[in-house]
Amino acid sequence: MEAAVFFLIFLPLWLICAFIAASVANAKGWSGSSWFWAGFLLGPVGLLGAVGMPDRLLRKYIRGIASKQDAFGAELLVNNGFSAPVSSRDEIWEGILKCFKPLEAKTLSRSKSLFYPRYVYIRDADGCDIGKAVTQGEPEEGRMNWVVTVY
Repeated sequence: MEAAVFFLIFLPLWLICAFIAASVANAKGWSGSSWFWAGFLLGPVGLLGAVGMPDRLLRKYIRGIASKQDAFGAELLVNNGFSAPVSSRDEIWEGILKCFKPLEAKTLSRSKSLFYPRYVYIRDADGCDIGKAVTQGEPEEGRMNWVVTVY
C-alpha cells in the first residue's frame, strides 16, 4: 500500500518538480539536465534551488549594455592590453586586473576564472563570464602580449 501511494502521489510530484527545475535553470543560463536531477532527487527543495539561482543570461545582457555605454570606463578601450611572462599566472592575472577600474576589478574571481596556455576566461565571484584575455602573436623574450575583451 505504501509503495502504491509513493508511485501515485510522490513520483509524479517529483517528476513535475524536476521538469520545472530544469526549464527554470535552462532559462537562467544554467545546466538544465543537472537541475532536472536536482529537482527529481530533492523534489520541491530542488525546484526552490533552481528558482533561487542568479540569472546568468540577464547578467550577460546587462553587462553587454553597460559595456556599450562605457560603464566600465574608457580604460578598457585605451589600456586593454598588457605583456606578461608565458607561464606566470600571477603576472597574467595582475595584468588583467589593471585593465579594469578598481571597483570592477574587485568583482573578478581568479579561482573561478579559467586559465589556458594562450587565453583566460575571466569570471566574477558567481562564476559568470565577464570577458577573456587572449595572447597575440608569438612569445618574444619569454613574454606574451595579451588583449582583454569584456563581454
